[in-house]
Amino acid sequence: MIGLICKLNRAFKKCSEFVTFIPISGKFLVVRKKINHMKTSSSFFAMLALLLFFSGCSTLRTKKIDPQPDLLSGQWEMISWKDFRNLEEAFPSGVPNFNIEADKGTITGFNGCNQLQGKLRYDRQTGFLQFYTLASTKIFCNTVPELDLTNSLTRVNHYKVTQEKLVLMVDEKVVMEFKRVVENK
Repeated sequence: MIGLICKLNRAFKKCSEFVTFIPISGKFLVVRKKINHMKTSSSFFAMLALLLFFSGCSTLRTKKIDPQPDLLSGQWEMISWKDFRNLEEAFPSGVPNFNIEADKGTITGFNGCNQLQGKLRYDRQTGFLQFYTLASTKIFCNTVPELDLTNSLTRVNHYKVTQEKLVLMVDEKVVMEFKRVVENK
């Protein structure tokens, strides 16, 4: 989406400046053009040409992702995290594990020290996943990277899931992997 704004000169009730907003790579390029009223029509056409030129550059490129199966819900135990080679050392009280109830949009579980809960939103068609309003109990755990874990979870924006494995990603980069915990009945 490209925006074009005409700033009015109140004294003359004419445009004194055109401001164009052009989205590029998730940010906006702002182009300002002062108007000489003797050349108003040529300035307008120059800004219009600039607007049309950049409108071709503003299309979003998205990678085609296969729709994810309806397997997100369940009990998941962490098996890898990009920031740590040895999870048992990083989490001496037990590796993080979560229960995801996708239909309710909730996540609960253990972050390696404290109980954790929060909300999530996801889209199976695009592989989008977002955790938000994450909160935990406040038992003091000096040696456990629970804040790093929470921060990593809030940066997650994509997922891939199979019957046995959940992969959490930031863009296309794998951040964490979990295995499904199957309860013995």
